[in-house]
Amino acid sequence: MASSEFIALHMRGRRFDQPGMPVGALAELAAYRDLVLEVAKELFRADNPERLRVPKGFADRLDLRLDRVEAGNSVLNVLERTQPVKQQDTLMILDNEDDEFDRARGLIERTISAVAAEEPVPQEFPRSALASFDRFGRTLEGHEAVQFRTPGDRPGALYTPSVRRRLLLEAAGTYTAHVERVGRVIELNVEQNLFRLRWGSRAIECRYAADEVFEGARMALEPNANGPLIRADGIAEIDASDNIRRLTEVFELAPAEDAARLEQRLEELSRLENGWYDGEGVAPSPSAVATTRRLLMRLGDLSDPRLHMFPTPDGGIEIEWTADSHARSVEIGATGTYYLDVDIDNGGAIDRTREGLDIEAAYEFVVSGTMPS
Repeated sequence: MASSEFIALHMRGRRFDQPGMPVGALAELAAYRDLVLEVAKELFRADNPERLRVPKGFADRLDLRLDRVEAGNSVLNVLERTQPVKQQDTLMILDNEDDEFDRARGLIERTISAVAAEEPVPQEFPRSALASFDRFGRTLEGHEAVQFRTPGDRPGALYTPSVRRRLLLEAAGTYTAHVERVGRVIELNVEQNLFRLRWGSRAIECRYAADEVFEGARMALEPNANGPLIRADGIAEIDASDNIRRLTEVFELAPAEDAARLEQRLEELSRLENGWYDGEGVAPSPSAVATTRRLLMRLGDLSDPRLHMFPTPDGGIEIEWTADSHARSVEIGATGTYYLDVDIDNGGAIDRTREGLDIEAAYEFVVSGTMPS
């Protein structure tokens, strides 16, 4: 049985800096194979319009095997294509010719490169196959990427969550992503296997299949939608404005202990009066409380026991935490203005942003530690 290298996929990001391939990311290899297969089918149909379907055994010809995993500053997964024994002689005769799978591989990489460069999807890419990018890249986190390398080539296209997002928006106007959201169950429909989750002023439909999720939703549902905060973990359908439309599949429901703790703490701060600190200190302003509440709602998918909340003497609220030996904080002033600080080695602030930052800048700073420019 003959085999040859088909593609090498470099998995880049913090998760891949350690030896070995994270088990949760192995699904990307199967998803890539499925993507190549769907594009190859469309290319075959375009070349053979008289045929209604692809030949029997077409998918069997794309037999990809994980040949080796190499570690470094990233994880390199080398996939080899194996030729079935009964077709080996024929395929070896055609060894120097690209078939539909080779063409699909190249077209996928060119399409990713074009979209990454903010250029249109190539005309030759079959539009019906764009939706097949849905599963490929679904497990990638914010700053992770897959870099392609075809046999004999230098590193090629870089596939990131933002590229995947643009491709899926091109296909259907929405995209999917793995998310966590914190809220309260306000409705449960047993017949349709769904519940409605409310956070802030929004309520979305959430579908489930597992009995454990149903039981969690049933227990969280209380009269007047005043049940405990829960964390829903699943796949979301998201529109072009990055608003979640619905959760198409919920894997797990769990108590949102950290979110509840911060919500309770904010409620305590909102009841403080002037002079709360030994006769001094201005009570947190309604604007500071409202802005902090909006930030907590945006952080609803963050489970982090390191976050702590304090009042400031001038009527604001500060959220503090420590990461990578650096003390970080988000301060919401009395007027609702955000300030972001980083302290190093217990010294003074080494960076402080300008006033007027929006909630997304504050969110990114809390989640990744990235200071906006």
